[in-house]
Amino acid sequence: MLHTKNEIDDELMKHYTPLFQSTVAAAPADFKVFLSSPHLPCLTTEQRVELDESLTLLEVQDSIHVLAAGKTLGPDGLPADFYKIAAVRGGFIGSFLTTS
Repeated sequence: MLHTKNEIDDELMKHYTPLFQSTVAAAPADFKVFLSSPHLPCLTTEQRVELDESLTLLEVQDSIHVLAAGKTLGPDGLPADFYKIAAVRGGFIGSFLTTS
């Protein structure tokens, strides 16, 4: 049983270090074969159209609503709570959405 932070760190290092030290090198031709494989999933035309659509205000508000409190979002460094308050006050979030 691991008890201290150092013991846990050491065990994690033992487990993950070999996983990230792969000695297998694939030739460029191997990549071409893999990427041309018919088994790779592709988006349907309908899925592409849906993904290209602009976000709606409701989608953004729903996403903000489920954010965990106290978490930091991306490179802006603003906590989720900031966006939750801004969404309730309205107007602010909508200014980030573009309309066509």
